[in-house]
Amino acid sequence: MKAILRVAKLKSMGEIAGSLAHTFRDRETLNADPDKTPDNEHSSIDAKTVKQAILHRLPSKLRKDNVLVIEHLITASPEYFTSNDGSIYFDTTKKWLAERYGEENVISTHIHRDETSPHLIAYVVPLDSATGKLNAKKWLGGKAKLSEMQTEFASYVEHLQLERGLKRSNARHTTIREYYAHVNAIERPNTPVIILPARKLFESDTSYTGRAEESALDQIKPQLEQMASVIKDLQIKVEHKDSEIQRTNSQLNILRKSTETYTRVMNGLTYNEGMTVHQAMNHQRNEIIKERRRKEYEQEKEKNRLEEEARRKAQDEANQKIRDSNQQYAEIQDTHLMNVLPPQPNISEEVKKETRPSTQKQSKRKMR
Repeated sequence: MKAILRVAKLKSMGEIAGSLAHTFRDRETLNADPDKTPDNEHSSIDAKTVKQAILHRLPSKLRKDNVLVIEHLITASPEYFTSNDGSIYFDTTKKWLAERYGEENVISTHIHRDETSPHLIAYVVPLDSATGKLNAKKWLGGKAKLSEMQTEFASYVEHLQLERGLKRSNARHTTIREYYAHVNAIERPNTPVIILPARKLFESDTSYTGRAEESALDQIKPQLEQMASVIKDLQIKVEHKDSEIQRTNSQLNILRKSTETYTRVMNGLTYNEGMTVHQAMNHQRNEIIKERRRKEYEQEKEKNRLEEEARRKAQDEANQKIRDSNQQYAEIQDTHLMNVLPPQPNISEEVKKETRPSTQKQSKRKMR
């Protein structure tokens, strides 16, 4: 089983963007299985993040012929993945990339499991730490270095029962694009062979033509049904894509409006000047978020205070109602008792009655 390593030189941000669109499935990939796409692994969240990391790693001064990124495609013979998912192999290749180019130059890695063969994609900025300049030739300069790279890589993964392809063979180095075209080639059905029936003795032209047409239609009927099914599926996909395009255009319009100010501010600035403005905008953004959160906290605090005040007021009113109710109940009880109990005698009147005769007797005695 062979270890397979392919590289491509990306010399513009347009080429990088196109490659990333394929890597992140931001554009239609006919040979990819959508049901398996969620199994893909990415070290970065999206293409925008990768592009920003690449720009951040590139030096401020560039030449027109500079290779900005070396794209790597790493896989193995298809039979290698029948017994394992390749995780150990891909982890090993990531270590090899970091040791070969420097960990800071390996911008991102991605594992595709939704195509014919699992494979790893890596984006590397060929920045020479000794000079601080881009220097792809240091690693890829000429056939000799490409051959050394293949040998070095095969030696690094040989403990995984993988070996290098034949050295100095007549086979030409396959590019990443050619590799994809080979492993993901769409199988096209062969043109059906129609066998016409033999003509009967003394059979008329009209009769034979009718039989021949009927026989031919019977023979190509399976292909016609298959084509009808394919056309129906394509119509459904086209309708789905039309809906996606409309949704994407709507999202692009929203994005364009939201970034219009940012684009206008960045227009005409160098990379370093742009980064300075970007950092200042991020700082201002953080300050605005802090102020918003402070206001939200104050509003929540005031809301809680008002709710507590309303709760206490409602509690006081409830307590006052209870006191008033108890007082009314006590008054009603007193009134009821007065109506039920017999009237009590007036003690002072009784005392007067008892003392009055004695007083009259004393006055008669004095008269005598």
